[in-house]
Amino acid sequence: MTPGDLSPFSGYLGTNDVPTAEVLKDLDEYLAGPAQDLQKMDAEIDEITHRLSALYSERATLTARVKEHQGVCSLIRQLPDDILGEIFIRCLPSDRFPGLRFADAPLLLTTICRRWRDVAILTPQIWANLNVTLSPDEEEMERQLEDTRRFISRAGSLLLSLSVFESGSGGSTDSEVKEMSPFFQYILSLLPRTRLLHWKVSWGEGPEHFLRGLQAEAFSQLEEVRINWNWLSDRKEVDGIAPFLLGPKLRTVGLSGGKLGIALPSALPSQWEQLTSLTIRNEYYDSVPNIQALTHLLQQCPNLRTCSVSLRGVEPHTVTDWDSPGPWVEYVATPDHTERTILLPFLHILKLHYYGFVGDFIKRLHVPSIRELVLADGPSQDLGVIYPAAALGAFVTYHDYCLPFIEKLEIQAKRYAYLIIAESLEKLKNLRHLVISGSDSVSGGQWDPTNLKRNRGFHQDLLVRMTPDVSPSCTSTPSPSDSNVPSLHPHLSQCLCPLLERFDYLESDHYLWNEQAILTFDVVLTWVSAKWDASQKYPGLVSPIKHLTLPTRTSPDRKWKSALKPWRKKGLVVEIAYPYLEEDPLQRTPQYRGADEWVN
Repeated sequence: MTPGDLSPFSGYLGTNDVPTAEVLKDLDEYLAGPAQDLQKMDAEIDEITHRLSALYSERATLTARVKEHQGVCSLIRQLPDDILGEIFIRCLPSDRFPGLRFADAPLLLTTICRRWRDVAILTPQIWANLNVTLSPDEEEMERQLEDTRRFISRAGSLLLSLSVFESGSGGSTDSEVKEMSPFFQYILSLLPRTRLLHWKVSWGEGPEHFLRGLQAEAFSQLEEVRINWNWLSDRKEVDGIAPFLLGPKLRTVGLSGGKLGIALPSALPSQWEQLTSLTIRNEYYDSVPNIQALTHLLQQCPNLRTCSVSLRGVEPHTVTDWDSPGPWVEYVATPDHTERTILLPFLHILKLHYYGFVGDFIKRLHVPSIRELVLADGPSQDLGVIYPAAALGAFVTYHDYCLPFIEKLEIQAKRYAYLIIAESLEKLKNLRHLVISGSDSVSGGQWDPTNLKRNRGFHQDLLVRMTPDVSPSCTSTPSPSDSNVPSLHPHLSQCLCPLLERFDYLESDHYLWNEQAILTFDVVLTWVSAKWDASQKYPGLVSPIKHLTLPTRTSPDRKWKSALKPWRKKGLVVEIAYPYLEEDPLQRTPQYRGADEWVN
């Protein structure tokens, strides 16, 4: 029923008929009642609306009052001060030391409320770690000194962990004039209670001149020292061991950059027998320890768990054929019966940055507990020649006893013949994480599938070899006793590195200049899919890929976004690496970007 059905004027509704004067008079009388009802209804709506607004206003007032008083009953207020202090300790940055910034804990905790400020100031543990970036401006350095004093004073008598980044010459603008700034004086006064000391120098000799003037007793509590000299190619050699390397509790030493001048066996302290972590890195060829010096150095550190060192190997004088140089592309002068004289029974992580051939050094190692191996070769700052040495082959040849325990491997692929990589990975059956860096098609040349011996560097054929066959035609079930690796033919049922869970492939600076695509997403997706399927079919024998870092020459298109979705939903983390698209790609560092930012 429509409103017109109840109206005596329904004959006119919905038409263009012209009403008479009498009809219009009757219509006015008919609408008088409904018009009054409409006015009453509007008045009632206005009254209700006004009342509703008043109720909303009253509700907002009551809500604010309730919330204000509920804060008194909050659990955080009921926590004892000691528990709140423990929470504050866990608010500190986990990847760095806190700085003099109110955006970070612990200073941030002092800005919340009076009680939090009081508890924070009375919790010395959150003030015992500090990172300071020194300003070259004298007035700014004075302010930093005042803030540092106030910060450290709240740590009470606790041992300290200090990190200092020195952007200028530190004590003086003249490197020949050794004047100690007030900030340096204050830091030196803290050394007897310093447990951990990191010092990075962007220019000049930094704190070494002042630290060498102290007695070894000033470092009685020091457990870790790391000093980095950046851009210091003309550092003078200094006789004797620095006193900061003589601490009786020293466990971790890191020295990098400049001309270190410490890798002399006669200069090493006896306390180094207790070291568990050692880093000696130098990019200046003349200052890099040779095989003999590094051998003596490591022989005095038998308890190392982590070791990252630079090494100057042997320069070849006669090389007849680089295309087929032998199984491992290594030329060594020492006979094969070299004894293992570098005994590191507890070493878990070995990072070797070498120049030239180092097979003689690798033979001497004994590392039965190794879990992570990094082999990086390349040019030094003052040596432009690069010899195509490949230490991985030598390591695999001489250390078959520890290969089943290696879980992470990182190499620079463009120094290697392709078959060396494939044959070495064949023996690393329990590898979980593979990093291939410094690889590009410029160094590797065109891929020749008919003659694998002539190919160099990384190629996606390696991922084909890592792809398990889960097709119905493959009926053989692998067992723990299987070798689980294929022959050199890429289509056999077994695969390289069946337990691999993370693969990081990073191209070199020549990224945008490569004309040959040496890694395509088609191969990657086939590999990822087969790994996940095989891990379901053969649990414990094949692991799924859980993390990928891959390059792409352009931003990923929709096809690859859609293709990667199913694996990300299953737990796969994907990072896409590509450089900024500038005219000169060498002027910008390639960036690494998480797939979460672009996969929709």
